[in-house]
Amino acid sequence: MKPFEDIDMDLLLPQQPPFRFVDVLDSYSQENTVVHFTVGTGHMLMDGEELSAAGLLEHMAQACAVRTGYYTRFVLHLPPGIGYIGQVKKYSISRLPRRGEKLTTTVLLVQDFFNVSMTDVQVRVGEELIASASLKTAQASK
Repeated sequence: MKPFEDIDMDLLLPQQPPFRFVDVLDSYSQENTVVHFTVGTGHMLMDGEELSAAGLLEHMAQACAVRTGYYTRFVLHLPPGIGYIGQVKKYSISRLPRRGEKLTTTVLLVQDFFNVSMTDVQVRVGEELIASASLKTAQASK
């Protein structure tokens, strides 16, 4: 098995640049997954020098999709399906990330039920917590 950071995001996410908001899988477990994303030039959903609130939410959803995609591809040995955001609760932003900042995002599993996952997501720049949300995501049946 490759180290997590060597896994090509094309294997885990259907989104392609400039609409991809995850660069690297840092760690994976069923309960806790960590990804990184550096806010850069040319990404969709930028608002000047900052990633917009919609872009930040899309990053969080894609972080959840990486968790599900890893499990589907490397545990179940199936191609990942298309995912959907079913619900967003407690979406809180203390500030928007700026161009060049590296986001470290943790996805904590609350519950999996069939193809639906309930997660708590936290986004940090360094040690600073800049956003959090509870997301319910679903993966389309194959």
